[in-house]
This record gives sequence, structure tokens and C-alpha cells, in this order.
Amino acid sequence: MRLNLCISRLLTCPGPSDPCMARAHPRSLLGRLVQHQEGYLHLIFVGWDCKARTSSMGPSELADHQQWTPERNRSILSLQAHQSCVYQALFSPHQPDIVGTCSTDGTAKVFDLRSPSYASGTNTFTNPLNAAVLTIPASGTEVLSLDWNKYRPWVIATGGVDKIARVWDCRMIKPQEVNQVGGVCETQLLGHEYAVRKVQWSPHRPDVLATASYDMTCRVYVRL
Repeated sequence: MRLNLCISRLLTCPGPSDPCMARAHPRSLLGRLVQHQEGYLHLIFVGWDCKARTSSMGPSELADHQQWTPERNRSILSLQAHQSCVYQALFSPHQPDIVGTCSTDGTAKVFDLRSPSYASGTNTFTNPLNAAVLTIPASGTEVLSLDWNKYRPWVIATGGVDKIARVWDCRMIKPQEVNQVGGVCETQLLGHEYAVRKVQWSPHRPDVLATASYDMTCRVYVRL
């Protein structure tokens, strides 16, 4: 569930169902604006475009993610991002057309929505896969979470089943050029005993990262 404070809209993804968008009215209950109907097996996450403030994004177990606007009850864009379940899809807080994703296939990917295209070497009829501008081989196991640094435009944090949170420098990326592979791992953050379920950069400082794990602990790393 995500709340857009700028326009008083609430976006929810109620488990194995379709996402709903609602508007908060003074002195009243939330009124539903639209329910997006796409026939999901299971919708995992929703997030707002904090730059344009009008679009939302949601990944699913179908290895794709969709983009919506409040004016339509169908997605305006669908990307076949990974070969397996997509756990998270986040708009960059710095550029409204850049989206980062992470998946059970062990990768994090960055997409430029201005030039969506299919990856070369894939069967675009039976198994299409959209081309990312950058693919980060983030882990040998599932990547469960990622987050954009709020102050450093091309720095991403990831966390997953291998119990490690990582910070990636993606400044080598060239937007609108596809199929780049890389990303420099600046640091690996150890300490959790089980999978890292969530990573999140501080909105107040560029060098503070918080993590949450299935070991029932949260950790805060500073001066990264």
C-alpha cells in the first residue's frame, strides 16, 4: 500500500487481486477512483512515480510489470522484465522515465521507458523479454528488494536470499542504449542471519541505508 501525499491518492495491491487506487476526501472514507484489472496471478508490490506524480508501477509473479495512470483502468505499458518472478519495480526519484526492477533470477535491471524494445536473441513471439539498459548480476540467488539512493542518481541498493545487502554504482549506464551488463559493487553489508527482505535509503542523508530481514531484525548502516 502506497500513499501519494501530493494528490491525496492511495494505491493498494490486495494480494492475489487487482490493484486499486483511491482518493481521500475530507471528513469521509476513502473513495475508490479506479480498480486496475489485468488478471494477475499475484501482484507483489506497487510504487509511485515521485517525479511526475501521476503514474504507478506494479510487478507480479508473471515476470512482468505494468504502468498505470488514475485515468485508465488498464495499464499504459507492460514490460516483460525478467524470466521469473519480479519482486519490486521502482521509478527513479531523479528521472521519471527510468525504472529499476529485481527478480528471483538473481538480477537487478534498469529500464528506460522512453525506448522500450525487445532484447536480442529472444523469441519475441512465444517468450518476449524487454531489453534493459543495464542488467546487474546482483546475486547468485533471489533478489528480493532494491532502492534508489535519493541523492546519488545512479546508486542502487539490493538485498536478497543470500543475506547480504549490496550497494551498486551504475554511473557507467548510458540511457537509451540496451543490453549493457555491469554495475560496480561499492560495498557488501553483512550481518543478517536470514534473507534480506527490504532495503531502503534514507530520505534525509545519502550515506544511510536501512535493511529488514526474516531474522526479525532491522539494521541501519551509516557512512556508506
